[in-house]
Amino acid sequence: MIENKQLIKLPVCTQSGDQLGYIIRYGIDELEQSIRRYYIKPHQGIKSIFDKELIVTREQVIRIEKKKMVVEDAVLKVKSERRSRVASKGAIPAEG
Repeated sequence: MIENKQLIKLPVCTQSGDQLGYIIRYGIDELEQSIRRYYIKPHQGIKSIFDKELIVTREQVIRIEKKKMVVEDAVLKVKSERRSRVASKGAIPAEG
């Protein structure tokens, strides 16, 4: 079992090894008494792609180890595609 102090700031990466960031908080289902969502602070390299935080559901988690949490590759892909579609519609101002 992993305790709260071990979970917060635990690094998160994809199956392919891409660093996403680290866990900053999580949401618990009060009926099931289990974690439903993990909120991830993005790694500096992908911060510009995402807003303030990533949300990973428990279904997207492949495994949790003592030194990292591994999630499906689709977590990064889906978020990037959504951001690209919005940017192509002109909703996000270009940074310069």
